[in-house]
Amino acid sequence: MKKFAPLAVILLSFLGFARPAHAAGGVFVFNFTITISTAQGAPNYTTGNPASANVPISCTASVSTFDSTARNFTETATVLAVRSTVGAPTATCKVVIPYSWPVPTGQVTLNTTVQVPGTFTSGSTGLPFRWSSQALAPLSTTPANGAITTKAVAVTI
Repeated sequence: MKKFAPLAVILLSFLGFARPAHAAGGVFVFNFTITISTAQGAPNYTTGNPASANVPISCTASVSTFDSTARNFTETATVLAVRSTVGAPTATCKVVIPYSWPVPTGQVTLNTTVQVPGTFTSGSTGLPFRWSSQALAPLSTTPANGAITTKAVAVTI
């Protein structure tokens, strides 16, 4: 049985447009380890005194790339951190970003942010506020189709 191309593909080809690029997809996983500073003068996010204690901490990761026609593709996700209940004041979070981009794409940039407070309510002032951002080493090309790319992120707030 012969397969027929959709009319839109035939028309675009006739008009001189290239066929749509095939997509490549995978998953980026960012594992955050957050050290919560107890240094003199640092806001106290851990012990219940002052009112800023135990405020939520959020983790955000972003990946972006350009294709051969300079179209930009950006994927971003944010989750709340889970605080350690024992030992040093720490928190962890895992941000998972599935993606599907046309190929070929160029360099992939990776950015992360940790923010306190991680959420705001209608009655909150949003203070104290702490934001930490990192640009990780870029990837020279898009990972192979189906790849799971894992990055570790260490932050002190």
